[in-house]
Amino acid sequence: MGAGTDNEANGSYCAIGGGLFNVITSTRGFIGGGDNNIVTGGYAAICGGTENQASGSSSSVGGGSDNAASGNESTVSGGSGNSANGDGSTISGGYNNLTQQALSTVGGGRYNRAHGAYSVIAGGGGQATVDSNSATGNYSAITGGHANLASGEQSFIGGGYFNKATFQNATVSGGFSNQANNLGATIGGGFSNVATGTGAVVGGGGFNQSRGLYTVVGGGGGPSSVDSNAANGNYSTVSGGRANRALNNNAFVGGGGRNNASGDHSVVCGGEGNWASGYFSTIVGGDTNSASYHYAFVGAGYDNIASGYTSTIPGGLHNRARGQYTFVGGGGGPTVADSNSAVGDYSAVVGGTNNLANGTSSTVGGGSSNTATGTAASVGGGAGNATSNTYATVSGGYTNNASGYTSTIGGGYQNYATGPGTAICGGRYNQARGDYSVIAGGGGVTGADSNSTLGTYSTISGGRRNLAWSTSSTVAGGYSNHVSQAYGFIGGGTGNNIADSLGNASSIAGGTGNLAVYGGNFIGGGYQNSTYNYDAAICGGYQNIVHGIRGFVGGGQSNDCSGSYGAISGGYNNNALGAFSMVPGGRDCDATGDYSFAAGRMAGAYSNGSFVWADASGDTLGAYDPNMFMARATGGFYLFTNVTRTAGVRLLSGSSAWVTVSDSTMKRRYGKVNTEEVLNKVVELPIERWSYKAQDEGVQHVGPMAQDFWNAFHLGEDSLAISTIDPDGVALAAIQELAKQNESKDKKIADLETRVKQLEAAIMQFGNLNNSDKQ
Repeated sequence: MGAGTDNEANGSYCAIGGGLFNVITSTRGFIGGGDNNIVTGGYAAICGGTENQASGSSSSVGGGSDNAASGNESTVSGGSGNSANGDGSTISGGYNNLTQQALSTVGGGRYNRAHGAYSVIAGGGGQATVDSNSATGNYSAITGGHANLASGEQSFIGGGYFNKATFQNATVSGGFSNQANNLGATIGGGFSNVATGTGAVVGGGGFNQSRGLYTVVGGGGGPSSVDSNAANGNYSTVSGGRANRALNNNAFVGGGGRNNASGDHSVVCGGEGNWASGYFSTIVGGDTNSASYHYAFVGAGYDNIASGYTSTIPGGLHNRARGQYTFVGGGGGPTVADSNSAVGDYSAVVGGTNNLANGTSSTVGGGSSNTATGTAASVGGGAGNATSNTYATVSGGYTNNASGYTSTIGGGYQNYATGPGTAICGGRYNQARGDYSVIAGGGGVTGADSNSTLGTYSTISGGRRNLAWSTSSTVAGGYSNHVSQAYGFIGGGTGNNIADSLGNASSIAGGTGNLAVYGGNFIGGGYQNSTYNYDAAICGGYQNIVHGIRGFVGGGQSNDCSGSYGAISGGYNNNALGAFSMVPGGRDCDATGDYSFAAGRMAGAYSNGSFVWADASGDTLGAYDPNMFMARATGGFYLFTNVTRTAGVRLLSGSSAWVTVSDSTMKRRYGKVNTEEVLNKVVELPIERWSYKAQDEGVQHVGPMAQDFWNAFHLGEDSLAISTIDPDGVALAAIQELAKQNESKDKKIADLETRVKQLEAAIMQFGNLNNSDKQ
């Protein structure tokens, strides 16, 4: 017993250092000082203070007032009204704190309650018992704050007020009115947050709910429960924002407001009022978007709905991706009526407004009010375009319609490709109706100006009001051209027509108003030329006609080739009426006979095989006998056999005989002729009566044979013909020799006559003498 007053040390080996009215009733108890302190536990100790009690074995009270250490080895370091009831429990100080279970601890504060074994309350509390922190779970801990409850085993509350960690390993780091109500649930802070799922997390914010297994709400929320974020599905996450819901397993909402991820593994990254309800569906952001089927995706924008399996909408307004694997890239418009919609499975709308991809694997690239309803149909852009059959395509333009199987329209205005495999490159009001037909362009300002292909494989390259009616027919361009024959072709021009009467493969290159009626016809151009039989041809000109099969007119005007295989090269008002007849040109010529030929002016080859060549005299020259050659040249005939016109013959105007070139300057000299030798050969040359085998036997001639003439003189080109000039030369040489011989004979005759006269004179004289003698 030390100093002090009215102290009582009734136990063995106990000690009181001083103070007033202190009492020890246990063995080895100790009171250092103070007043009204009581030690009843063995080895217990009170260092000082007032009205403290140490009733547990080896318990201790450091000081303060009205503290009680009733648990064995319990400790109250100081403070007032504290009770350490659990064995080994500790209260460091504070006011009216309580440790109820073994090894529980209260560091300080007011009205704190550590009811669980090994529980810890570091401090905090409040003005009344209702403000107390309470750690009722074994190993639970409360760092501070007030009115917090850690009732779960190993639960933790870092601070704040009215927070609850009611399940094993639950944690509330701070804030107020937060509840971590399941195994391992965690709340970082904020207010009125609830983590009810196993391993659930709320990072902060207000009125957030993390209810599923291992769910996470990062933060956000708002001032009332209607603003709360909720992660209800197992493993779901809401990172922040307000009024967001992750309602299914593994769902995720990144932020924004009023977003819902209700599909398994669904994702909403942000935005406002978005709903990802499909399995593995995703919405990145935007407003009032929906991804309602498995793997659907919406990137952003407003009121977009991806309701098909793996459908995708990156953005835009009021767009709809309804079919499986569909895609709407963006666009849309201010109302639902302006929305783009991909309805067919695998369909896509890249952008634009009010576009519809309705067919399976169909595509609309952009533009406005375009529709692709056929399987794998495509509209690239433009406005009001439609593809309504499998593999049909419209690249662009306005109100074009490709309704044929694999049909194609490149662009333009109100074009229609209705046949299978048809194609229109552009233009206006064009119609490709025949299977696999093509229109490159053209058309006009009204539907009446349209080009139209009705034949299979038919083609129109351009122009307007052109028609290709038959198989593989073609119009290259021009205006109002019509092809009705298979494989027919019109290159251009105006009002040309290939009729479908008989045959095919006719062609008109151009011109105006030309007509080809039968197959294989050709008209190169010109005006109102017509062919009316097979394989006929007119190259050009004006109002020429071919009626004969394979007839030909090269050009000119008003020519008529009615003979089969006949030909008129050109000219005016010529007629080739006979088969294989020919008029090379000129005017008013008639080749009427078969194989006849008429040329010039007013030449008439009226008989078969006749040939008439008339000059411009203006009078009809006609050949009426078969195979006759007739020519008129009132200026003369000139025939040359060399380029310089120095060799040849002439029949001069008004003359009836040929004049041959015989100018000495045009000849080479080889010496004078032996006229006697020539005459001797002429004398020996056989001269016969004969007729040509090609002529009638009644027509006879007199003269040598060419071989005999050649053997005698070796003149001319060969032994089979006699030139007209060689007999002339031979005759002249023979005549000269005869002249020489006649001259010699005349001299001899004169000499003889002189001698005769002399003899006669002598005879007369001799007679006179005789008579005189007689007398």
